[in-house]
Amino acid sequence: MSAFSDGKAAFRESHDGRYGYIDTNGNVVIKPAFVTAGNFRDHRAVVSVWGGGREIYGLIAENGRFVIIPQYEEILMLGEDRVALGIPRDPGNLYAGLKYALADTDGNLLTDFVFCSVGRFSNGIASAADSTSTYFINTSGKKVENLPVLEGKGEMEVLDGLVYANIDQRAFYLNRQGQAVYRPVSWVGTESGVKVFEEKYKPNVDYLVYYPVLGNMADLKAEADINAKLREMWTDISTLKVKPSDILDYHYESGFSVVFSRKDLLVLAESSYFYPFGAAHGTPDMNHVHIDTRSGEFYELGDLFRKGSNYEAVLTEIVGRQINELVESGDEMIFPDAFDGISSDQPFYVTDKGLSLYFRPYEIAPYAAGFPTFMVTYEEIADIIDKDGKFWKSFN
Repeated sequence: MSAFSDGKAAFRESHDGRYGYIDTNGNVVIKPAFVTAGNFRDHRAVVSVWGGGREIYGLIAENGRFVIIPQYEEILMLGEDRVALGIPRDPGNLYAGLKYALADTDGNLLTDFVFCSVGRFSNGIASAADSTSTYFINTSGKKVENLPVLEGKGEMEVLDGLVYANIDQRAFYLNRQGQAVYRPVSWVGTESGVKVFEEKYKPNVDYLVYYPVLGNMADLKAEADINAKLREMWTDISTLKVKPSDILDYHYESGFSVVFSRKDLLVLAESSYFYPFGAAHGTPDMNHVHIDTRSGEFYELGDLFRKGSNYEAVLTEIVGRQINELVESGDEMIFPDAFDGISSDQPFYVTDKGLSLYFRPYEIAPYAAGFPTFMVTYEEIADIIDKDGKFWKSFN
């Protein structure tokens, strides 16, 4: 049984039975008939029934009669006698998310299905978002003209005269005219004085990328070339044809972090997550770039070693030994015999502590193991490092 609200509580007579409602005296006031039954608020409750092979939602009054017939994938109680009605964005793929219309609690539709999300009402306004922007609406579903409209999807709230916004996973404060009052610092400084700024690329509500942009470099041409390459690496050229209104069959997010900075070397990590709608889980990925902020060069693994050093075999022996130690210790997160050596395109990154070599999910371990990483100290490979090479000198 649920908690009482508006003098009623949802109950069912058996663990697999239908839900109904009782009053505070224990009397059945609405007979069990529902798959799920929400709390009553302002004399209305969201309930669900089976229909068309799936669970569908409607809205009932205190007498148990439907004021909104069950036909929706979701109904959100928004307060101030308003609800949001959700239907599939893509009828062929129910996992692709919902779009919402605003209605009153008597069942009158006030807008079309134009919203990606709608928040609860407070003092006659609510935050809402469509495929391109976030804004405030009034109880008629009309956009409030004297409050900010922000590009991107998220939510906003008026707090003590300021507008709190959380848009595309970034939070900040604005005044009511839309001018920024507070934003977190969106750049990171490095030892060389180069700054790493954050830029957003979002062609669609289901595709969000934050990519790095370098600034304050001494060589402006090298800076422009680096930034062009970084944007190309972080974004997918195929998405240039994607429109904000397109319904994708996946969700994609990508971001970055500064892993290491010393002298002229800057190491950036790209982390991403690709989720096909309806899949059991998505696929994470990780890549690292090693940038010489003086020359503009991007270093590869082989650039760290002397020519002819056969570094792949040396690293294979060291990492293989570490993996064998894990397997022999009973570590069940490593597949026996899955490791077949280190190649020149092995994912890696350097820090002041050593060279880290890593593997993607399923390569040598199950998904739950993430990115198995093995560190090789510089002392272990001192005799094959090219200490006169540009890569090594960039951070030593």
